[in-house]
Amino acid sequence: MTEEQTRLSKWFSEHRETIFRDFFTFLSFKSIATDPAFDQETKRCATWLADYLTKIGLEVERWETSKQPVLFAKHCKAPNRPTLLIYQHYDVQPIDPIELWESDPFKPRMDKGVIYARGAQDNKGQCFYTITAIKALLELSNKLNFNLKLFIEGEEESGSVGTREVLEKKKKDLESDS
Repeated sequence: MTEEQTRLSKWFSEHRETIFRDFFTFLSFKSIATDPAFDQETKRCATWLADYLTKIGLEVERWETSKQPVLFAKHCKAPNRPTLLIYQHYDVQPIDPIELWESDPFKPRMDKGVIYARGAQDNKGQCFYTITAIKALLELSNKLNFNLKLFIEGEEESGSVGTREVLEKKKKDLESDS
């Protein structure tokens, strides 16, 4: 194992309990943007996620739309360096048919190393894994030699109507090299 791999492994071991607690909290939000009955719960998910991103050291803006908010987070402290833009979403598919679930889809559980919850794979899983990697990078690095931006929407599963509203208005903020 390389020195860097050892550092990352140690960091993960030291933060494992907190990472899983936070991930399970994120998964517990009923952020079903396709169903108006879950509108406020989806917005609460966005608020929790914005707070989380701020706590790990990112500058966060909440861009309101006619539907669900878009979160724009950045760490841009490397002038004249490339900028990476990462896209994610925090909404999930409906849970129907509920009778096919072996447990409550919004009470995450782990069984034999596999996490079961709505969104654990698409897309809250990938979103949180990315954020956790960013958190580790920020904590383990003296400084980044690139700029980082995150665009996290809350209605990908329902057509991104509100998201499209902000794209043109925020075009300058979203500029990146990759």
